[in-house]
Amino acid sequence: MKITFLYYEDCPSHEVALDRLHQVMAEEGIQAEVEIVKVETEEQAQRLRFIGSPTILVNGEDIVPPPPDAHYALTCRAYRLEDGRISPLPSPDMIRRALKGATRNYAVRSTQHATLRRNNPMANLKPGDKAIPFSLPGVDDRQHALADYADKEAVAVIFSCNHCPYVQAWEDRMVQIQADYADRGVQLIAISANDAQKYPADSFPEMKKRAQEKGFNFPYLYDETQEIARAYGAERTPEVFLFDKSGVLRYHGAIDDNYENPNAVQKHYLRDALDAVLAGQTPPVVETPPVGCTIKWK
Repeated sequence: MKITFLYYEDCPSHEVALDRLHQVMAEEGIQAEVEIVKVETEEQAQRLRFIGSPTILVNGEDIVPPPPDAHYALTCRAYRLEDGRISPLPSPDMIRRALKGATRNYAVRSTQHATLRRNNPMANLKPGDKAIPFSLPGVDDRQHALADYADKEAVAVIFSCNHCPYVQAWEDRMVQIQADYADRGVQLIAISANDAQKYPADSFPEMKKRAQEKGFNFPYLYDETQEIARAYGAERTPEVFLFDKSGVLRYHGAIDDNYENPNAVQKHYLRDALDAVLAGQTPPVVETPPVGCTIKWK
């Protein structure tokens, strides 16, 4: 399967669209390289049949075929969603249908843990592994070591950032979880490892601003070298690693099952895991696919 992602830099939605494409591919177990093409000239737009940014081609076909009289140019694109709304992004279902139609070996996402791991290998750390120590600077201008929280009943290390829309959708819930569980000995620790040279919105000064604006009640740390993110095998923002009092990984994955609407959440993965760990029990779900933007590696 050949997948080509075309974008025009002046359109701000292309990064989220690319993350959405990668997320659908991960969910469905589709192994394919994505060729990323920056469209810079009108001639290039005409030659590539570029109707606007972002455009996704699967085996050379637009996932939403343009009309015969489509105008190819350096412009932003608008998609008509299934419910009739206009959006600068294709929906996950649009992407999913195009990928499904392009291959007879389409891999349907499995709810079984073993199949999920076989099709979509995740972090270096597996449930039952010990936490990897770290010491990183925080937005409070203090150094924070994992060992500083050895007295806690549970520590949730969450790889995060500023600009990712998935993080932005979940960060109020992160604040609320910390508030709800603080008296029970739970500590959340957020870590940003994104390359600030490519993504200035994720720089350390911007992290300080974000923490203040959102009222973060947990440490927000900067992994500038990306050493800790790589050691943990983190891939997404946000991505949770929940450790018990002994430093054993008890849950890894998403915060819950609906980033878009907190009122529509049906499975509170992190909260359920916290309740189980605090009760000395095994979480009902020990691993889920993390949902979010890819970590921006150097």
